[in-house]
Amino acid sequence: MTDLHVGLDLDGTLVDSRSRHGRALAAAAVSLECELPHGLIANYVALKSDGRSGLKVLKASGIPDADKLIARWAEIIESDEFLLQDALYRGVTGELKKHAARGMVFYIVTSRQRRGAVLRQIEELGLGKVIEHTYVVQPGGSATKGRASEHLELCAVVGDTEVDWEWSRELTVDFFPLDWGFRNRAFWLERGVKPWKDLGAVLDAIEKKHAGLQRM
Repeated sequence: MTDLHVGLDLDGTLVDSRSRHGRALAAAAVSLECELPHGLIANYVALKSDGRSGLKVLKASGIPDADKLIARWAEIIESDEFLLQDALYRGVTGELKKHAARGMVFYIVTSRQRRGAVLRQIEELGLGKVIEHTYVVQPGGSATKGRASEHLELCAVVGDTEVDWEWSRELTVDFFPLDWGFRNRAFWLERGVKPWKDLGAVLDAIEKKHAGLQRM
């Protein structure tokens, strides 16, 4: 089988960042002396999983100066102390290794502020040997995930948000959203997109489809 090049998002796709997002919100609130409603920190990511932005969640929670709070959160969310809270979703390493041995080539394309911290984290999480290359797109910048990866000849994109969906559409390749990240199952079903619960099943599906195409 010809090597299959697959684009992978990082946060919410390979890495569980829920704890980081909640803890950074708590720290941002402390720094601004802002009192948060009971339960907001624990449920922050879940409240955003229907497609709302963090700012909309904070405003809906009745928080004064929500704009200042979300700006402070954005400043510190990638601090080393919070990145240490990240962990790989269960089974990620094994599935990537298994499918890499079968000829899949993986590229991470992520939206982060600190490229060096991303590369260091990937090594610390044990992904360095199964990822061909990592591309970091600056949040809010002019570059998109599609532009960053248009030369890679990807056959599919695996992600967890509408940003990744748009990435796949830029490249006109298949999109496989996992529902364990920053958008829930209902979000995808409402948009007529099949959500997936398991990375291994996604990679098997990509492999099966392209094996069939190569036999045609």
